Amino acid sequence: MNLSFKTEFDIFKKNMVTIKPINKDSINEIVSLKVGKHQEDFVSTVAESLAQAEECKDTAYPFAIYEDETPVGFIMLGYYEKKHYYTLWKLLIDERYQNKGYGRAALKLGIDYLIDKFNVDRVYTGVSPNNYIARHLYSSFGFAETGVIEDGMIEMCFETGITKHSTHNKKSIVGGDVLGSSETIQFNAETARENNKQFWNTAVNDSLGVISLPNWGAFLPSEDKLNLLGDLKGKTVLEICCGNGRSLKYAAEHGASELCGIDISPEQVKRAKEYLGSKSINANLVCSSMETDCGIPADHFDVVFSVFGIGWTTDLDLTLKRIYSYLKPGGVFVFSWSHPIHKCVSIEHRQYVFSNSYFDESWYRTDIDEKVIMMSNRMLSTFINALADNGFVIEKLVEETDKEKAEFANSDFGRKALMLPIAFIIKAKKAE
Repeated sequence: MNLSFKTEFDIFKKNMVTIKPINKDSINEIVSLKVGKHQEDFVSTVAESLAQAEECKDTAYPFAIYEDETPVGFIMLGYYEKKHYYTLWKLLIDERYQNKGYGRAALKLGIDYLIDKFNVDRVYTGVSPNNYIARHLYSSFGFAETGVIEDGMIEMCFETGITKHSTHNKKSIVGGDVLGSSETIQFNAETARENNKQFWNTAVNDSLGVISLPNWGAFLPSEDKLNLLGDLKGKTVLEICCGNGRSLKYAAEHGASELCGIDISPEQVKRAKEYLGSKSINANLVCSSMETDCGIPADHFDVVFSVFGIGWTTDLDLTLKRIYSYLKPGGVFVFSWSHPIHKCVSIEHRQYVFSNSYFDESWYRTDIDEKVIMMSNRMLSTFINALADNGFVIEKLVEETDKEKAEFANSDFGRKALMLPIAFIIKAKKAE
């Protein structure tokens, strides 16, 4: 069994009881732990639990419970992606060591682990209605039944008493608005991509055209002023996160000889095909995430660009590695994204308030028009270093605000743009 679980952390102790990661030296001893016959219907075996942990290795945290050097039980904590909360997933005390306080001690250690690692304010668990011993243990520890029954299990919740720090309860700053608080989540790339794909499948209104070329994004100077893409006549051009196709139309109008676009949303790709078709523009459109090998040819494109798309990636390093491979030697990559300092500063009563930590790159979920998105606010240095690490030569960084646009907006957002950068553009090049 591959024990590649995310449990390489300090041992947690309570008196002489500890919880420790399971390794190849201890696994046989831990798997042999078992409950009494009368409890087998309520508790998974350790082997079954470890198999589940392997399937959910990004969100499962299995530990062995020790009294001094003797293994006495097993506990597994987890992150429940469906409901976005942390759980006491499994708890087993070997039949030889029950009624000695080990279960209560392990509960305390497990919750302390979740508090220390994830700053949780609540921990949930599920228990069979007929498992009266477990229900009594959890109730006496402080878990309370929530009234929810899911898959035949009674949901119980423990309030840790922790008030989440600002880095775990950040404000969601989107455009010129503060959408309220967001919730820090345990990152899972597949979940984030699927969630955001569903968001873009519904976010298909024509207002998306406002972030397409020649506009690079909120209050940035336009491509007509900056000329970052250079002369596109006769060039092969690829857009990452092509959306509804407006930016590819701009490239076609400026003489590009071949157009290609990729987007994670089938609905966006459909809209782009319809829009470009209505303009008699030919483009190869691929429905795929930017992190995936989707058949885009290597060393093929003169220009790759993205307008407010790259920041959605769940793997920045892999995405940039793929983009580098798509470019011809000497090819140009240009992209724009929200400036991380903008994501830190909110406007409250016409004052600028630092609401979020610049250094907090944790993933979070928030709502836009009753639809959920999952994001990470990466530092500017994260983008720059990732480009350099993947072989790009950075030619230009644009942070300036187009003052005319900002002043014309006559809004708090426009006034903020006159005080600090709202977005940035980076132009990089593949070596000759």
